[in-house]
Amino acid sequence: MPDNYLNLKALKDFSRFLHGEWGKEIVLADLVQVFHFTIGCKRVSAYLFEEGNFVLKAQIGETINLDSPEILKESQTMISVFNCKDGICEPTVLRGNELCVIPIMCGEETFGLVLYELPVGFHGRTDMVSIMMTLTSAALKNISLAEGKEVIDDIVLTFASGLDMQIYYPQFAYKLRKIVNFDKLTISIPDPFNAEKLVVYAEDADNPLETRTIGIAGTAPAWVISTGKPIIEDDLAAGKMFSEDRFLLDQGIRCALRLPLISKGAVIGTLNMGSRVPAAYKQRDIELLMEIADRIGPAVENALIYETINNKLGFALMQLEDTFSATLNALTVLLDRRDAGTKGHSLRVVRYAAAIAVNMGLGGAELENIRLGSLLHDIGKIGIPDSILFKPGKLTDEEWVVMRTHPQLGADMVSRIEFLKPAVPIVLHHHEWFNGNGYPDGLAGEGIPLGARIFSVADAFDAMTSSRPYRDALSVDVAINGLKECIGTQFCPECIEAFLQISIDELYSIYDDCATDVTFKSPYMIGKEFVEARRANK
Repeated sequence: MPDNYLNLKALKDFSRFLHGEWGKEIVLADLVQVFHFTIGCKRVSAYLFEEGNFVLKAQIGETINLDSPEILKESQTMISVFNCKDGICEPTVLRGNELCVIPIMCGEETFGLVLYELPVGFHGRTDMVSIMMTLTSAALKNISLAEGKEVIDDIVLTFASGLDMQIYYPQFAYKLRKIVNFDKLTISIPDPFNAEKLVVYAEDADNPLETRTIGIAGTAPAWVISTGKPIIEDDLAAGKMFSEDRFLLDQGIRCALRLPLISKGAVIGTLNMGSRVPAAYKQRDIELLMEIADRIGPAVENALIYETINNKLGFALMQLEDTFSATLNALTVLLDRRDAGTKGHSLRVVRYAAAIAVNMGLGGAELENIRLGSLLHDIGKIGIPDSILFKPGKLTDEEWVVMRTHPQLGADMVSRIEFLKPAVPIVLHHHEWFNGNGYPDGLAGEGIPLGARIFSVADAFDAMTSSRPYRDALSVDVAINGLKECIGTQFCPECIEAFLQISIDELYSIYDDCATDVTFKSPYMIGKEFVEARRANK
């Protein structure tokens, strides 16, 4: 049977094979087999061009190695001048009329190359090789397009899967790097709070994620945003068109590509890529990136809206926090001035109560509410007459009736201020007893809010270890014994157990950490005089 017939049949079978859904490695593995059986080559090596390097993917016989400096140099030199006529590439002899190279390329896009050694005495035509490579190149082109679409879909899905650019931008950059090489990637958007500034989200080897603000005037993003067109600078060293080009050059970037991000027909920012290699981005790269930029535009806009709202909310919350802190400072200072005999008491019990709560496993909002209630527990004393509040001796029964109204007075006050309402349970019930003999409601056991049960232990300890006009301060040991004696009557057993887990050093440290000034941001400070005196007597 004539060789031409066999060759044509082999080409037909190979063409049919290429219509299947194969990976690139499988296509190249079949290609080297065709070289072997139709041309008689005993040595064939097929390489793909990946991330700037030729990577061996399939071979017959001993590898024709591109690691050889001579072969690599010749191949790299000739890859830019391959003889392609009407889209069909012809092989080129590298040396000795026996080693040949032919590219795997479609149009201007190079996918790889094949090195093959001609059989001894071969006098066949080269059009068989050219046709095989044309078929292979078209197949690899289709595979690349399919893979590129999948990668693009994945990239866009990743970027659109959340609203926080700080979280999703690094993932977007990681996946984008799989299809396009870059040394620097940024997204630039106009600063929503300053029309003269750009917010730049950057991804590069030195800074995995960096957000900074730069002036917008004279920048490439400003030009792209105003024109709606992409722009590429193949070599920044040859001419610096924009204000940031010197900065990029200093970072080693030679080629810069900027693409518009469009949402709802408007340019809302730019996608910018930089490479250390001049003229790094070809038409295929630009088309690929334009598709990505077009598709992520709405996701970027949503993320920016989310971030803008968060910034505004953050600013509002900061103002609210300042108002909140100022209110608490004023109330606490007012309490200290109102009752000089208990100066610093509100701040100390916050620390004690918080330590007990932590030992009981509380945290988050529960812990913060206990701190707030502890700080404001005696706010109702503002409504107690001075003659009763400052009386040096014991109170009469009638005076006690008035004094015992301060929890209700305090609860009424804080319940009218929305952000103080979490303090109500402690303010109202901090004088309840575990056995039900307290006031104002005579609650007992677990019927008393947990925060109030915790606070009553902290309050009693501080009261015992603080000086009063009618008695001296008790020692820490005596105070602790006093708490133990009231387990199950005045105090909750679990709260006393949690209090006893606080070390003596920590109890003293609460005093040591305190200062005279009252501030809510460090709301647990009092003077050191008592501690120093107590330690001197130890």
